[in-house]
Order: sequence, then structure tokens, then C-alpha cells
Amino acid sequence: RASDIINVAGRKVSPVAIERELISYPAVRECLVFGVPAQDVDRSEDIVACVVADDRASAESLKFFAERGHRQLLAGYYDADAQQIGRWLDTVRQHRISGITGVMYTTWKQDYSHLAEFAEVVNRYEAAE
Repeated sequence: RASDIINVAGRKVSPVAIERELISYPAVRECLVFGVPAQDVDRSEDIVACVVADDRASAESLKFFAERGHRQLLAGYYDADAQQIGRWLDTVRQHRISGITGVMYTTWKQDYSHLAEFAEVVNRYEAAE
């Protein structure tokens, strides 16, 4: 994190305080909060929260954030089985969760051998809509 304070429309916001609140939610395993330049120049920065949700509570955690108006980007985390993103997308469909803006493939090991399979899973989901 570049700064310990996020400037939102002149108000100073502590990312650590937001992280403490998020981590208190049972479906959140890990989180990181930081500021990014806002598109609206009057806001200075927007708050971004990266949340690693507990897979066992995927529907609950996705609903929790969607009901509060948050946009969500799903990520195939850290060299996991490519079918993992399919399970998350199935949860989105089954529970009619709104606010999902996209999906992302991530890797710690620079291993892109599962990327094609990941893309196939996502494409099957999109084709079924």
C-alpha cells in the first residue's frame, strides 16, 4: 500500500480501519484496502478493497457486498483449479447476484498453463446466459 490514508472528497479514510471491519465478517479470509485515483476529480481517490472470500461461503459473501452496491471482480485465485471460477460463476447465476463486473486469472507462480481452460470455463458461462 502506498499510503496509510486515503483521501476521499477531502475526508481522510483509514484503509486499516476498513480492513478490520471487513476481516470481522466470517466469509472474508483476507483483505487489502487501498486508494486509487478517482475518475471524478472532486473525489481525489476511490477506495478499493481486495477480498479473499471463504469458498464455503461464496453465495453469502457475494450477496453481502452486492447488497451494499459494491462492484465485484471475481478472480481465479493463485494457481487453483480452473473449475474454481466456474463454481463461483454458478453461484452468481443460481443466486442472481448483481454487480459482478468481470473475472480475472491470477497466478503467483507465473504458470499460465491453465489459462486456456480458465477461459473455456468463463466462455461456457457467458454462452449459457
